[in-house]
Formats: sequence, structure tokens, C-alpha cells
Amino acid sequence: MLLALSLIESLWLTAVGLFLLGHASVITGAGCNTALQLGSSDELRGRVMGLYTLIHGGSFPIAAPLIGAVAERWSVSTAFFVWGAGGLAALAVLVGTRRPRVVSNHS
Repeated sequence: MLLALSLIESLWLTAVGLFLLGHASVITGAGCNTALQLGSSDELRGRVMGLYTLIHGGSFPIAAPLIGAVAERWSVSTAFFVWGAGGLAALAVLVGTRRPRVVSNHS
């Protein structure tokens, strides 16, 4: 969505794009939170959620000044493009380095 927003020049289309981006962010965050809570044992759930909150909330103070610097130096469209491309690159690295899950059928 960030890459699409970098190409839009209409105010109303940008508003729709930002709405969709926010919606996708909320859905993704809720899905990650749900998966973590359901996948962790009761004894570790508090610690897992603490780490999730630290990573999720702790990335904003680091990324926000960088995004702002790119937007101030070049433009908001460039910032959208840089961070959208960066997100896709990070996703590609994560998918590329993921090891296949081995399931054994011991009866």
C-alpha cells in the first residue's frame, strides 16, 4: 500500500489509500497478536506479549525520525516509496531465510 501511495497525487485517493493502509495495519497487528497468544503456553504468555510489545512499540521511535528525514529531504511520496520497498525487501529476506518445517509421523 505504501508503494501505491507513493504514486497517487489526488487528495481523495490518498485519503482512501491511507484508510486502507490503516485497516491493513490493524488487521495484521491483531492477527500477529492472536497467533502469538494462541501459540504460546500459559506460563510464557506474559513474557511473549512483553517482547511483542517491546518490538512492535519500540520500532516507532527508531523508524519515525528516519521516515521524517526522508520526507523532509525529498518528499512524502519518496518516503512512502522507500519504506514500502524496504518493507517488501525485509519480507523477501524473511521468506527466503525461512527453513521448512519438518513434521514427523511417529505412530
